[in-house]
Amino acid sequence: MHVSQGVVVSPIHAPKETRSTSQETLTLRWFELCVDVGDYTTDHYEIDISQVSSDAELFRLIRERYKSAKRGFARQWLLKPRDVHFVLFSMSRRYQCTAGIHEKPDEFPPKVELDHQRYHYLHPKLRMPAKIFLHYLNRAKYKVWGEHSEDLWLQRLPKKLSETVLAEVVQSQNNSEQNIVDLNSDPDLAFGWGIHIIDGADHAVLAFIFGCAVALSLSISLLILGLAKTQEQAFGVGSYLVAMIACFTVAVYAWFQDL
Repeated sequence: MHVSQGVVVSPIHAPKETRSTSQETLTLRWFELCVDVGDYTTDHYEIDISQVSSDAELFRLIRERYKSAKRGFARQWLLKPRDVHFVLFSMSRRYQCTAGIHEKPDEFPPKVELDHQRYHYLHPKLRMPAKIFLHYLNRAKYKVWGEHSEDLWLQRLPKKLSETVLAEVVQSQNNSEQNIVDLNSDPDLAFGWGIHIIDGADHAVLAFIFGCAVALSLSISLLILGLAKTQEQAFGVGSYLVAMIACFTVAVYAWFQDL
């Protein structure tokens, strides 16, 4: 498990589990984020948003954590966010190494979780469209003053209250909550609800690389033409290189699907 610390202004519209400071009482809130990091591994991060009061602040913290999770050249430069799922996930309480996605793409904490102040979002639920989420995530890198300064989606996205997912142990109150209790009291797995950012190939970057490779093959063909003085040899080599580049591009794209 990873915990990220948000340091911004103050809020608060959520229920009452609190932490005292010298200035005010803050509601402990955590944003649950899942990110694919390769080798069939999905990392889980709990971002402290107790002092976040706007969509801009929220998505700045999400972007910082998302970018730090993307390790290696391929994930940093050749992949980009393509979709967003609202998920029910689990983590091993003992190893805390990777998250397992159980339900998607529109899973929200049930109302009993809101009633017992374990989660918060405006009810009835309203799913943030994936394109809007990705727009906010992309705009967060520019830090434009006054942009997305409202808390429109901050209030509608699911947030964990009080303790983190791995720390919480929920005891049974009555039989009507049995399914929720079974999830939260599992001795080996901790369950939670959050957001899973889905990566995909950055087509613009791949097209640029492919264009550079074709330009290189053309340069080699012209060089051979100048040395050998025969068009057949030059463009025969050029055609062979373009075919090699096309096969390589298809292989790389297929590889991206497994990253």
